[in-house]
Amino acid sequence: MLAPSLLAVALCLELAPDEFDAERAATIEREQAKESAAINEKYGNKKSTELSREERSAMIRDQQAAEKKVLDKYGVSQKEWARAQMNRTRDQAAQVREADKALEAKEKAAEKAKAEKGGPKEIVIQKGISDDNPVVLEERESATPVVEHGLPKDFESDQAAATESDSAEKAAEAPAPRATGKGGKK
Repeated sequence: MLAPSLLAVALCLELAPDEFDAERAATIEREQAKESAAINEKYGNKKSTELSREERSAMIRDQQAAEKKVLDKYGVSQKEWARAQMNRTRDQAAQVREADKALEAKEKAAEKAKAEKGGPKEIVIQKGISDDNPVVLEERESATPVVEHGLPKDFESDQAAATESDSAEKAAEAPAPRATGKGGKK
């Protein structure tokens, strides 16, 4: 009599859907990590020893609430999640790590596609000495660099202005010449 009941239990466990397949577990863990990082940032990314007793307890409450929010989003109780993590084999843990890497790659690809979808970015131009001689801060990667030979167009006028201002400053700074008196040394 005991054998049929054990067989029934084993059959039920065998047929039960795997609630925490690797991809779902990795998704839950990633979201929990993001929530935890947001809470740590809220408290200044300080170590728990650097926080006061009240701040530490508030931080723990916030982390528990965030974890519960993520688990509720996926319809998982905290008890089920803890049991699933505790009973995870090494092979299952490796599958979860692989699924996590795949999710990370998907997120990066989505961010890259979103950035490229925005179209060509506006090129910011900082004006140099004059409007004829602008300085480009950013260019597209596929653009070839422009190399100018010789001196800029406004070089001569800038050089003349600089020379005039330098000579005026030197004249102002130079000591006055000595006055020669009629009664010199004898």
